[in-house]
Amino acid sequence: MGSRSSPNGGPWTLFYVDQKNEPNHADDMCSAQAFLDYYAETKDPVALVDTERRTALTTERILSQEMTDKATRAAELPQKEGLTWYWCDALFMAAPVHARLSATTGDPKYLQAMHVEWTRISDLLYDQDEHLFFRDKSFMEKKTKAGKKVFWARGNGWVMGALARILPYIPESDQLRSRYVEQLKEISAKLASIQRPDGTWSPSLLDYEQFPYSESSGTALNTFAMAWGINNGVLDEKTYRPVVEKAWAALLAARTEKGLLGYVQGVGAQPAKVHADLTVGYASGAFLMAAAQMAQLAPLNLPASPSLNALPAPEKN
Repeated sequence: MGSRSSPNGGPWTLFYVDQKNEPNHADDMCSAQAFLDYYAETKDPVALVDTERRTALTTERILSQEMTDKATRAAELPQKEGLTWYWCDALFMAAPVHARLSATTGDPKYLQAMHVEWTRISDLLYDQDEHLFFRDKSFMEKKTKAGKKVFWARGNGWVMGALARILPYIPESDQLRSRYVEQLKEISAKLASIQRPDGTWSPSLLDYEQFPYSESSGTALNTFAMAWGINNGVLDEKTYRPVVEKAWAALLAARTEKGLLGYVQGVGAQPAKVHADLTVGYASGAFLMAAAQMAQLAPLNLPASPSLNALPAPEKN
């Protein structure tokens, strides 16, 4: 369980997932994105005390000679040693904090560290043929029962969301900005080509047969990122508006009788079963981010509400 042992942040102190063994764990940093939102509105410096302290420590770690040397051997080293952000979800959790904090403070070191670590994780986990990310290096040699590569929908959704969250804070003059734009375009094109007929994406992106489920959390993240890309002139509207409208119709159909977003794959790190009634906070957050971007695309031309596929609620003992 995380702890609030950082001394200086008060109510703005970040959790530690594992302070002893992983003091720079990316999940620790995700809530700092909300702190940065609050600071943007209030200019209250207390809100960023711990965020800046922790991001500076991670930046120092990423840019250290030790991690520079380890990154060259990341494929050979134990998973948690080769990279600071060693799984693709981490790009959503931590990278937007670095990008926005750099823009907020004017200190380029945070953005520099983000560039370095994003490049390292892309070099290791981004499949240049499929234009998708492996969740972590343990999946690089795995195959589904049908012999297909294992690309987790929500993991790639986190990357898509991260790209949409960092690009607003990377200056147009930054020579590396085009790399992120190109990656967003590549992944979007791949996702558009493998979207399920019902508008969702399968938990295992390339294997609908083993995982024939309509999954909402990855779908919401993809919808958010692609809609952001359209709204900001990064993605072609003619090409991607039908994709996001189809996905949005599916997300609306995924709501439970109580109005919550269902069809969420539970907490995990790989493709798994989906139950129609399961709702989890991270999916609701992704839905709201997607909603904000879809509102900018209105009026929408939504297809008929699709029939989604998932398992019934598990029986209670």
